[in-house]
Formats: sequence, C-alpha cells, structure tokens
Amino acid sequence: MKTFIFEGNYPSYNIQGIFPLSDKEDCPATAVYTVPDTALLTRGRPLFLPEWAEPCAVQAHLAVRICRLGKGIPARFAHRYYDAVTVATVFTATELLEKLRKEGLPWLLAKSFDGAVALGEFQPKEDASTALQLTRNGQTIQLMDTREMLHTAEELIAAASRNHKLCHGDLLLCGTSSPGATVCENDRIEGFLGEMRLLAFNVK
Repeated sequence: MKTFIFEGNYPSYNIQGIFPLSDKEDCPATAVYTVPDTALLTRGRPLFLPEWAEPCAVQAHLAVRICRLGKGIPARFAHRYYDAVTVATVFTATELLEKLRKEGLPWLLAKSFDGAVALGEFQPKEDASTALQLTRNGQTIQLMDTREMLHTAEELIAAASRNHKLCHGDLLLCGTSSPGATVCENDRIEGFLGEMRLLAFNVK
C-alpha cells in the first residue's frame, strides 16, 4: 500500500511546489511525497511522539482511498477510482524540517516517523461533508473547506497515477490549509467532517 501526501494545495497555504499537476502554465505546482506503512496510525491508537521530533506540529488533510487498479488515469474518470474519504493528520518535526530544507535534503525524516500520519474512519465519498475540522483538547485549531482545494481529488489521482500504478487501498492526502498547530504530550486530537467525528486519539 502506498500513501501519497500532497502539499501546497490550498490558496491559504500554497507553499512553493515542485510537482506540476498540469501542462497549463497557470496551473499551480505542488509538492508530493510518500510515507511508509509504519507511519500510519489507525484505530484510535495513541501517538507516541519521539523526543527528537519535538517541537511537533499537526495538520489536517482530506484523505481519499483508492478502490481499483489504475495507471495514467484521466482526471475525468478519476472519480471511479476512489470510494471513501476521511480526516487524516500529518505530524511534522518542525525544527528538523527547517534544517532539512536549508540543507536541500528530503523531508521524510521529519514527516514519516512511526505514527506520523493518523487516519480516521472512512465513510462513503457520496456522504462526505466539505467542512473539515481539527481540534486539540476540544479547541478548534484548523477549519478547512475542501472546495477551496486548488486541485481536486480527481486531479491529484490523475497526477499520482502518471508515474505510479495505483492499487486498491492506496491513500492520497489532498493537502492542508495552514502550517498547523503545535502538539504536546497528553493532547487529545479529534477530526471531523461536518458534524461526524471520524478521528480521535491521544498524544503520548
């Protein structure tokens, strides 16, 4: 199973990207990377934050789940290739990330440690709200409207499938709208699509 994470897909947090999603000159670029399965945190398990990863920030993403095999998928047909969505979070060791960026090194060490990507419960895409909310200890730290994405889930699927065969169960995290909020030990993280809580776990 592969997990693709896209960055720079919201106008409010459109970081300088390196991954063109279209041949059109006016189409914003973004950045994409993959993380290993060991980075995934599921079923409400707690995140054990490594000491070297502090300070650490959390960001919310819309995650889509691939449901069929495909490569070179046209964007107009990409809706057939995913069946469910959820709230996901990506944890980032912020000081380490800044150091890696300055040295021109890959981001993975700062973003792919064990449990760095938490996944909520999936729900059918047809039932999903466009309003995404992330809370820390009951206080809202991020609000997103997935309709504001610069590239739709279908366009991201098409882009990812240019160079990678997408398989059943692969995941795409569609980008985040802000730099994130700092998390600490004993924080409670919850994620919602509309009024439905899909993600809940503790930081240890």
